Amino acid sequence: MGQKVCGKLWGRGDCAPVGEHGPNGLNRSGEEAAQTAKKVAAAVDVPVIVWGSANAEKDADVLRKVAEACDGMNLVIGPVVEDNYKQVGAGAIGYKHTPLPPAPSTSIWQNN
Repeated sequence: MGQKVCGKLWGRGDCAPVGEHGPNGLNRSGEEAAQTAKKVAAAVDVPVIVWGSANAEKDADVLRKVAEACDGMNLVIGPVVEDNYKQVGAGAIGYKHTPLPPAPSTSIWQNN
């Protein structure tokens, strides 16, 4: 079902291109990404992972707006990295989502 919904939203048979909101992609606004994420999350009955562009500055803005727009929809939001964990991680938790790091070896997730 998720593939069918994504195909309707993006006009393709698969989900949105990775990093379409990033500065090296289509550089879409946080508001546009938030509305798209909200449509997908409302249309499917499976967990939804919202993954940023891996540009910490852009993701801090975009993923925070996604978390707010999808308040209580229990998304998984990432990547939460050292340069944006206060904005993305706190936003995810504050709006009842799960923050996700890019990999277990990321330094902010290690107990050093």
